Amino acid sequence: MPQAIPADLAPRLMRLHGHPFVWWIAQFVSFLFRFQPRLVTDVEQMKKKLGFQHPIVGLVTAATLVEMCDHLTHYFCHICIFSDTICFSFTAY
Repeated sequence: MPQAIPADLAPRLMRLHGHPFVWWIAQFVSFLFRFQPRLVTDVEQMKKKLGFQHPIVGLVTAATLVEMCDHLTHYFCHICIFSDTICFSFTAY
């Protein structure tokens, strides 16, 4: 893929971004993968059906299941503290 950006955006992008081609590709990819209105509606309905509330906190670990079981309580303790902190600091929900 040639590292090209639209000519009309080039002068501004080269002043504002150290790697304008990377910025351009990121914008293009985010446009391609944006949620379509139907998907947004489906996701909102599923959130209501499942009873999701804010904040939604995810946990990613690189441990195997056996190792994770030993440390699960430790991880969840930190998750609860984090989610309580977020919940109290953002009252817009």
